Amino acid sequence: MRQILLALLSIAFMDTLLAQQELSLHFMDKTVQRQYTNPAFMAPAKVTVTLPGAQFGFSNTAFNLHETIVDSSDGNRYLNPGIINKLNDNDYILFNGDIDFLNITIRPIKKLQIGLGSGVHTRTTFYYPSDLLKFGWNGNSGRLNETISLAPRFDLTSYIDISLRAALTLPGDKLTIGAAAKYLQGIYNASNDKNRSTATFTTLDEQQYIWRFESDYRVNVAGPGVSNVTTVDSFIKNLTPQTSLQNFKAFQNNGFAVDLGATYKLTEKLTLAASIIDLGTIRWKDAGNFTSKGSYEFQGLDAGSVILGDSINPQVIVDSLAEIFKFTKTSDSYTSVLPTKYYLSGQYQVLKVLRVGGLIYGESFQGKIIPAAGINANIDIKRFFSVGLMYAYRNRSFANLGANIALKTGPVQVFMASDNILAMINPFYAQNVNIRFGMNLCFGKIKED
Repeated sequence: MRQILLALLSIAFMDTLLAQQELSLHFMDKTVQRQYTNPAFMAPAKVTVTLPGAQFGFSNTAFNLHETIVDSSDGNRYLNPGIINKLNDNDYILFNGDIDFLNITIRPIKKLQIGLGSGVHTRTTFYYPSDLLKFGWNGNSGRLNETISLAPRFDLTSYIDISLRAALTLPGDKLTIGAAAKYLQGIYNASNDKNRSTATFTTLDEQQYIWRFESDYRVNVAGPGVSNVTTVDSFIKNLTPQTSLQNFKAFQNNGFAVDLGATYKLTEKLTLAASIIDLGTIRWKDAGNFTSKGSYEFQGLDAGSVILGDSINPQVIVDSLAEIFKFTKTSDSYTSVLPTKYYLSGQYQVLKVLRVGGLIYGESFQGKIIPAAGINANIDIKRFFSVGLMYAYRNRSFANLGANIALKTGPVQVFMASDNILAMINPFYAQNVNIRFGMNLCFGKIKED
């Protein structure tokens, strides 16, 4: 618990700027990778071999790095206390990373596409209650008989997938359907149990310093070395790429997911598309569970003095909370649900070289929907070059200008896409950043109507 809370506090205060949803990729018609957002999208070549590529990103809905740090007259930099007032109850942090292994997509006939691929994926979602950080910053002064929530909701998952994809254009050439079946191998997971996710603090008497702590909170962990750990923080502390790969147990934590999608050509120039991505679960057998349940009352200590002292110290805050919420360990298997993504879009061919489109996006996590929306324009010069811009609302921010580019020479295609190039220009003011890049080998032309 200590390491989880410390990670939350550190990330929220320091905002390591690296975004989550991929929007710009959805409109990259010249690349096969856009089928990651809708399996009904057809590849532009008869045979496409995808060489290893990557995608990563980070988002924080509450504030950016510029707002976090203030300069003082003595030349030092300090955490800005004003950021605490910007916190909402549903603020969240997202981190996302993918590495694509070798993939192959074949269109034996124009109306049929099949593909096989594999990759490794990391998904991290943190919902942190504003009370947790406000309590850490201000203590409990002036909050008599007010219940303060201290329980974060989170999921850290890493897994390998092997996917089989297929798409088919039905008679009439208007409707195309697609699907991907994915076998999943879990590497590690740390998540709260959504059915046991309460931990609260109440000040009963400010004069006598009487507090009550109540909890019914469970953290599930699974992965390398879990049988040897006795605390959550020791498990997460050892979560490194090296230890994860060295101790990875094949076929230990199995799962399954599907992608479903469709496109419909409403007119010669207007195409609509809808998809559901990553609808699935992983069953974790190599698991541990840490549970805190009970009600505790304490008297004679000032929460602000004990936790804060003269200045904020995230480690002291975490140590204090960890001492109060005693955890017991069990070793029960459990199931985690992948964050499921939803895409609804339309694209209009204005000119032979110009396409415009719009997109509505949603991502589900423990009953919450994370929304996004954007508009896009792409210029295509024959088969060898495409460039596009996207403006989007995502993660409660309108400051998102994305761009994508794909260049093909002979059979070799390289591409790059980002949903917020403003972050590359001035990362201190950005709350969302993501980037995807890769290389494809494309063989054979598909005749256009």
